[in-house]
Amino acid sequence: MQKSFYFFVYLALLLLSISTTSSAQIVFDGSPGQSPPPSTLGPYTMTPVVDNQPTNNMVRSTTAVSSPISGSIGISPATYNLYPFPVGGAQYSAYFAEGYTGRVYNTQLDVPITLTMPPNTRAFYFYAQADNFGIFNVIATTQDGTTSGPISTTTSDNSAAGKAKYFGFYTQNLATTIVSITIEVPDATDGPTVGQFGIYQEACTSTSATAGAITASSTSVCAANPVRLTAPATGSSFVFTGPNGYVFSNVYRTPGSYTAIAEGVTQPGTYTLTPSYQTGCPSATSTITLTACP
Repeated sequence: MQKSFYFFVYLALLLLSISTTSSAQIVFDGSPGQSPPPSTLGPYTMTPVVDNQPTNNMVRSTTAVSSPISGSIGISPATYNLYPFPVGGAQYSAYFAEGYTGRVYNTQLDVPITLTMPPNTRAFYFYAQADNFGIFNVIATTQDGTTSGPISTTTSDNSAAGKAKYFGFYTQNLATTIVSITIEVPDATDGPTVGQFGIYQEACTSTSATAGAITASSTSVCAANPVRLTAPATGSSFVFTGPNGYVFSNVYRTPGSYTAIAEGVTQPGTYTLTPSYQTGCPSATSTITLTACP
């Protein structure tokens, strides 16, 4: 009997683990290792980020890199902007994947580097290693806590052993975007060196989000006569806002067509429904004005 009990406990924990893993909204992929970046990351076709500035920037002043799609990739704190080996010379301790001749970024300080994504970023990869010579773990973490875990990297003046490694993140849900990635090297004194970026940004579409006419259970409202609002809408989240800080939201895991609902409306005034389908994309809104009870 006791064995059966432990078996079912183990089975329940295993199913919970599987469920938790499968429902993750951002996924890490480090499988390329030191190899050149694949053309795809998850379901997305990636675009390399090209930064071929003509000279090394020996002042920590680089705070952004232009995205080839739109907007820019923020870098914090401000970094040096350097060529990697062998172009940059031996003082710049970074070998990146074969064929890469763009820039790499480091602070030469014992601090993490945070990359801030432009709107609608669904997938992003970069290469990283410690700025110090030696073998160090690099950890990358997105804004929702999805992490690479410690990835062992080697920094040396040997192009075979000392290449940076690939870190890739992608989303599994249209309502989720990658907002930021923080890269740290817990045991190094000079922090990480990062570079060789690739990105996928999803364009906003005409079907991003829609809001139909709002219907009220009564056009007169007061504490004694609370009103329910409904409206047909398309998206994954629907937020009603109104007077005196009123907020009522509906959130769905899968985007689609739903009836958006707001309960407990007791104040006269104008109420607005704002749907969301793709984070960072504009969406239509719908409004209704309610009067006070006579």
